[in-house]
Amino acid sequence: MVTFAIDKINSIFHRTFFERIIVYCFLSELIVKIVFELCMGKWWFALSPVKQIILYAIFALDYIVNFRKIMAISFWGNPVLYFMILVCVMVAQGSFVGIYNHNRPFEIFNDSFPLLLMAVNALRLQSPIESKLEIDFSFLMGFCSWVSVIICVIGFIAKSVLGLLSTPAISGVIAGIYFALVVAALLTGYKIKLLHWICFLVVLGFSAADFNRTMLAFFLISIGVIFFKLCIYRPFTALFFVVVISLSGFGLWNFLPDDSKTKKRITDLTEISAESRTGSVGERLSEWVAIREKVALNGTTARWIGLGHGALYDVRYTVRILKDYGFAHFAWALFYLRYGESGYIYLFFFIAILMWQTFRYWSFTHPLSMTVSLLGLLSLLYLTTYVNFVILCMGLQFFVIKKVKQ
Repeated sequence: MVTFAIDKINSIFHRTFFERIIVYCFLSELIVKIVFELCMGKWWFALSPVKQIILYAIFALDYIVNFRKIMAISFWGNPVLYFMILVCVMVAQGSFVGIYNHNRPFEIFNDSFPLLLMAVNALRLQSPIESKLEIDFSFLMGFCSWVSVIICVIGFIAKSVLGLLSTPAISGVIAGIYFALVVAALLTGYKIKLLHWICFLVVLGFSAADFNRTMLAFFLISIGVIFFKLCIYRPFTALFFVVVISLSGFGLWNFLPDDSKTKKRITDLTEISAESRTGSVGERLSEWVAIREKVALNGTTARWIGLGHGALYDVRYTVRILKDYGFAHFAWALFYLRYGESGYIYLFFFIAILMWQTFRYWSFTHPLSMTVSLLGLLSLLYLTTYVNFVILCMGLQFFVIKKVKQ
């Protein structure tokens, strides 16, 4: 058993860094699901920090094991390299301003390290050594499918059978990666195995009640692109596709309980008001208002360079007030809090490089290339709803492709 485990670990380290990043993201989710939700009965919603710590620990092990290879990496000039240098400048500014403002050390670290790790990972991915290696798309599809099913089943057992504070749905980051792989396969004509189709339907069924608005928007865009492609190449299939999607959507809508988060989020979209401060959208607007007030109280300098990493503020939500809150869901609000007006410059280049990656790798023939493109698209969407997704993708969306294994 020990020998089998060692062989499996060694096989992971022999895979490309792109594949390992995905494996690490899924493994951290799986470990938290088994140890903290199933065995310890912890509330799943409060386990994001634990999940990140485990993920960072796995990456630390990877960097230690591959230290000599990393030191031998050479880089070539490209937009990703230049942008990651800018990210390092952004981290330096945020850390310096945070230290100058006497922000809490842990909060400064918590804001700086994920960004820095994302940048370093992206630099490793775009190095000539990594970008020339073959990436096994079939392995990624199989691994992500089975691990996603295991996560959902464990969550279902913990919640429905044992009555614990778990969830059968996969979390936002791995959902984004997994569904990007599936949609990329569909758009490029990659033949998905029957077992993987079953896995997809199981994951979709368990997670359907808890899709956020960003994933719903992603699905809507994906369905539109698939329909458009079918209209051009297979018009009769396009009609059949519309019927299947319509019936599936109608069935899913009636299958979901009225109190499901997905149904509530869709319903709330029809009631959005720019003046409202209730509901999830209104609460995000409250974050923006509170941040502007906090920055204004700290004077002109704070307006231009922000309050730095580790900056905290108080925000009034629908039924509660959060004190010493350090996050914001809207990218423009978070960047303004940390970097002030200069944050809009960073955000502009952030959007530009994501758009560049999305359009550059858009392909109807290469599933891996399309996956990177779709992760870029998802990151653009998440900049308007949950910026942490972009960071916790650990640089996958900034991969520079040289060679693709079909």
